Amino acid sequence: MLILIGVPVALAIGLLAGGRLDRLGAQRVAWWWIGLVALAAQLAAVYFAGTPDRLDLALIVGSHVALAAIALANRRLPGATIVLAGLLLNSAVMLANGGLMPVAPETLARAGRFEPWKVGAGTPGSRVASSKDVVLPANQTRLEFLADRYWTGLPGRLGFIFSVGDAVLTAGVFVFVISTLTTAPDVRARKETPSGGSVRLASP
Repeated sequence: MLILIGVPVALAIGLLAGGRLDRLGAQRVAWWWIGLVALAAQLAAVYFAGTPDRLDLALIVGSHVALAAIALANRRLPGATIVLAGLLLNSAVMLANGGLMPVAPETLARAGRFEPWKVGAGTPGSRVASSKDVVLPANQTRLEFLADRYWTGLPGRLGFIFSVGDAVLTAGVFVFVISTLTTAPDVRARKETPSGGSVRLASP
């Protein structure tokens, strides 16, 4: 996932800019526990072999809906609306193509991800192992410009294939991390209240 690159980079930049790590823990995020459940559900659908395809689809789509709801509930936090936009872009292309993220055979080949254990025969409709992707030729993909069609070009496990939505989502997390590290909590509270009074973000 592209976010695995973005978060460490954001942490490094935030700390180099004088940020403090303890401010991340002090940031109040509504419904954060639902986010953990949604991520766990998505990981189960991606990495647990043998689960029914319908269950995998329900977990993947449901987790995106839950994460989008959390981003919406926390829209006043820095970067939250960008995260929401990324999730909606990914959800749009996945739902338009049956619930999984389409990836073209050419993209897999360019990234060196065409091993039989990962894509089987690589025929259209093949599920990509340990991912939420499905193999679909570009000319058979709806909203193809939003599909997993880009590659980081980095070696080894850093050579992620990603979508426009992934890039937007990662940018949102990037903004959240850097802003939280470098902005004191009381300053954040004043910015969130038009009247200038301080508030604390709390779970509803």
